[in-house]
Amino acid sequence: MSNIILFVYNFPHKKSLKGMQLIKSYGLNDISVVAAPKKKLNFRQSKKRISIQEEELVNPFELALQYGWKALVANHNSKEALQFYNDIKPKYGIILGSRILSQEVINNFNAGIINFHPGVLPENRGLDNLKWAIYRNIPQGVTTHIIDKNIDMGEMIYKDYIEVNEEDTIFDVDSKLLDLQFKHLKILLDNNF
Repeated sequence: MSNIILFVYNFPHKKSLKGMQLIKSYGLNDISVVAAPKKKLNFRQSKKRISIQEEELVNPFELALQYGWKALVANHNSKEALQFYNDIKPKYGIILGSRILSQEVINNFNAGIINFHPGVLPENRGLDNLKWAIYRNIPQGVTTHIIDKNIDMGEMIYKDYIEVNEEDTIFDVDSKLLDLQFKHLKILLDNNF
């Protein structure tokens, strides 16, 4: 497995950082990173948090440079990013932090872009999956898939559920979902995709 572009955020972000660390632990060298800057999102956000507020100390872009990976700070759908993808001609993309990717971006990846969605697809698409699963009484789980032009759709690779215990807090459930996403990434890495 080689020639991979990681989609991350350009601010301390647990999923981006932990995913990068896991990938680095496999000794993969042909890795590039596109780190999207933080931006204000124009949609109503819930006032109730579902994850622990942690202060990550490392920025994903800086970590990519420390690892010796090619890295670019740009919005994932920008002209600058599109040129970066075109120059690299990546086989795979791995989403560790991204907003919706355009069809033009998707078309640059020979084997596809892999997403680790913290919800059971197709029932639980979009944002705030943990809360929507509770509201709609949908089991909690993770779906790993190759993205397509539709939001949180595409060819499924893995789908697993977590066990929610009576004593679990919403923060415990969120942590279990994140851990399961990394389990799926590890399975992919163990199997060389």
